[in-house]
Amino acid sequence: MRKEPDMRTGFSHRNGPGRENTIFPFLGGLVLVIAMISAGCLEQSFDAGSNGTTAAVEPGETVHISLDETPSTGYVWNVTLTGDLVVTKTEFGSLGSLTGMPGGDSGSRTWYLTIGTSPVQKFSAVKMRRGDNPERIVDRFDMTFVLKTDKM
Repeated sequence: MRKEPDMRTGFSHRNGPGRENTIFPFLGGLVLVIAMISAGCLEQSFDAGSNGTTAAVEPGETVHISLDETPSTGYVWNVTLTGDLVVTKTEFGSLGSLTGMPGGDSGSRTWYLTIGTSPVQKFSAVKMRRGDNPERIVDRFDMTFVLKTDKM
Protein backbone atom coordinates (compact mmCIF):
# COMPACT_ATOMS: atom_id res chain seq x y z
CA MET A 1 0.00 0.00 0.00
CA ARG A 2 1.49 3.31 -1.08
CA LYS A 3 1.17 6.44 1.07
CA GLU A 4 0.52 9.71 -0.66
CA PRO A 5 2.80 12.72 -0.05
CA ASP A 6 1.76 15.05 2.73
CA MET A 7 0.41 18.10 0.90
CA ARG A 8 1.63 20.46 3.63
CA THR A 9 5.29 19.48 3.37
CA GLY A 10 5.61 17.63 0.07
CA PHE A 11 7.39 14.72 1.81
CA SER A 12 6.04 11.22 1.94
CA HIS A 13 5.36 9.62 5.28
CA ARG A 14 7.97 7.01 4.46
CA ASN A 15 11.68 7.63 4.20
CA GLY A 16 12.54 8.54 0.65
CA PRO A 17 15.57 7.24 -1.24
CA GLY A 18 18.79 8.22 0.55
CA ARG A 19 16.97 9.88 3.39
CA GLU A 20 18.11 7.33 5.93
CA ASN A 21 21.75 8.07 5.02
CA THR A 22 21.71 11.81 5.74
CA ILE A 23 21.86 11.55 9.52
CA PHE A 24 24.98 9.35 9.67
CA PRO A 25 27.47 11.84 8.12
CA PHE A 26 26.08 14.55 10.37
CA LEU A 27 26.46 12.40 13.50
CA GLY A 28 29.94 11.33 12.40
CA GLY A 29 30.99 14.96 11.95
CA LEU A 30 29.52 15.90 15.32
CA VAL A 31 31.41 13.07 17.05
CA LEU A 32 34.63 14.19 15.32
CA VAL A 33 34.22 17.80 16.46
CA ILE A 34 33.51 16.71 20.04
CA ALA A 35 36.58 14.44 20.00
CA MET A 36 38.77 17.24 18.64
CA ILE A 37 37.57 19.70 21.26
CA SER A 38 38.12 17.25 24.10
CA ALA A 39 41.59 16.39 22.74
CA GLY A 40 42.51 20.07 22.43
CA CYS A 41 43.01 19.82 18.66
CA LEU A 42 41.06 22.94 17.78
CA GLU A 43 43.20 26.06 17.96
CA GLN A 44 42.14 28.99 20.09
CA SER A 45 41.98 32.43 18.46
CA PHE A 46 42.20 35.80 20.19
CA ASP A 47 41.85 39.41 19.09
CA ALA A 48 41.88 42.94 20.54
CA GLY A 49 38.92 42.04 22.76
CA SER A 50 41.20 39.59 24.60
CA ASN A 51 43.56 42.37 25.76
CA GLY A 52 44.45 41.94 29.43
CA THR A 53 42.96 38.45 29.68
CA THR A 54 44.35 35.08 30.74
CA ALA A 55 43.71 31.84 28.84
CA ALA A 56 44.18 28.26 30.01
CA VAL A 57 46.15 26.26 27.43
CA GLU A 58 47.89 22.92 26.92
CA PRO A 59 51.63 22.50 26.23
CA GLY A 60 52.22 22.23 22.48
CA GLU A 61 48.88 23.87 21.65
CA THR A 62 48.81 26.44 18.85
CA VAL A 63 46.97 29.71 19.44
CA HIS A 64 46.38 32.70 17.14
CA ILE A 65 46.37 36.37 18.06
CA SER A 66 45.09 38.83 15.42
CA LEU A 67 45.40 42.60 15.81
CA ASP A 68 44.59 45.47 13.44
CA GLU A 69 47.60 47.09 11.81
CA THR A 70 48.29 49.69 9.11
CA PRO A 71 51.90 49.15 8.01
CA SER A 72 51.82 51.96 5.43
CA THR A 73 51.70 54.49 8.29
CA GLY A 74 54.82 52.99 9.87
CA TYR A 75 52.94 51.93 13.00
CA VAL A 76 53.44 48.22 13.49
CA TRP A 77 53.24 45.81 16.40
CA ASN A 78 56.47 44.97 18.25
CA VAL A 79 56.12 41.70 20.18
CA THR A 80 57.78 40.49 23.38
CA LEU A 81 57.36 36.95 24.73
CA THR A 82 58.03 35.46 28.15
CA GLY A 83 58.36 31.85 29.25
CA ASP A 84 58.93 29.43 26.42
CA LEU A 85 56.13 30.75 24.20
CA VAL A 86 57.23 30.66 20.54
CA VAL A 87 56.02 32.56 17.46
CA THR A 88 55.96 29.94 14.71
CA LYS A 89 54.48 32.13 11.98
CA THR A 90 53.15 35.63 11.40
CA GLU A 91 51.09 36.96 8.50
CA PHE A 92 49.36 40.15 7.41
CA GLY A 93 46.07 40.10 5.52
CA SER A 94 44.21 43.04 4.05
CA LEU A 95 41.84 44.04 1.31
CA GLY A 96 44.92 45.53 -0.35
CA SER A 97 46.01 42.05 -1.29
CA LEU A 98 42.92 41.97 -3.53
CA THR A 99 43.64 45.39 -5.05
CA GLY A 100 47.34 44.79 -5.70
CA MET A 101 48.55 47.06 -2.90
CA PRO A 102 49.43 44.62 -0.08
CA GLY A 103 50.15 46.48 3.14
CA GLY A 104 48.93 49.73 1.60
CA ASP A 105 45.84 49.79 3.76
CA SER A 106 44.53 48.58 7.07
CA GLY A 107 44.51 44.90 7.76
CA SER A 108 45.13 42.34 10.43
CA ARG A 109 48.44 40.95 11.69
CA THR A 110 48.16 37.37 12.97
CA TRP A 111 50.72 35.59 15.11
CA TYR A 112 50.68 31.79 15.38
CA LEU A 113 52.06 30.82 18.77
CA THR A 114 53.06 27.44 20.16
CA ILE A 115 52.57 27.07 23.90
CA GLY A 116 55.61 25.80 25.79
CA THR A 117 55.86 24.04 29.14
CA SER A 118 56.40 27.07 31.40
CA PRO A 119 53.50 27.43 33.85
CA VAL A 120 52.95 31.08 32.82
CA GLN A 121 53.71 32.54 29.39
CA LYS A 122 53.00 36.06 28.17
CA PHE A 123 52.47 37.73 24.81
CA SER A 124 52.95 41.51 24.90
CA ALA A 125 52.81 43.86 21.93
CA VAL A 126 53.11 47.62 21.50
CA LYS A 127 52.16 49.52 18.36
CA MET A 128 54.65 52.20 17.43
CA ARG A 129 56.88 53.32 14.58
CA ARG A 130 60.31 51.75 14.46
CA GLY A 131 62.88 54.07 15.97
CA ASP A 132 60.31 56.20 17.83
CA ASN A 133 60.68 56.98 21.50
CA PRO A 134 58.74 54.37 23.55
CA GLU A 135 56.66 57.25 24.94
CA ARG A 136 55.02 57.44 21.50
CA ILE A 137 53.34 54.03 21.82
CA VAL A 138 49.85 54.31 20.29
CA ASP A 139 48.44 50.96 21.43
CA ARG A 140 49.28 48.07 23.74
CA PHE A 141 48.13 44.45 23.93
CA ASP A 142 48.93 41.98 26.72
CA MET A 143 47.77 38.41 27.15
CA THR A 144 48.78 35.72 29.62
CA PHE A 145 48.67 31.97 29.01
CA VAL A 146 48.65 29.53 31.91
CA LEU A 147 48.95 25.79 31.60
CA LYS A 148 45.79 23.86 32.38
CA THR A 149 45.77 21.80 35.52
CA ASP A 150 43.67 18.75 36.33
CA LYS A 151 41.52 20.97 38.57
CA MET A 152 40.27 23.10 35.63
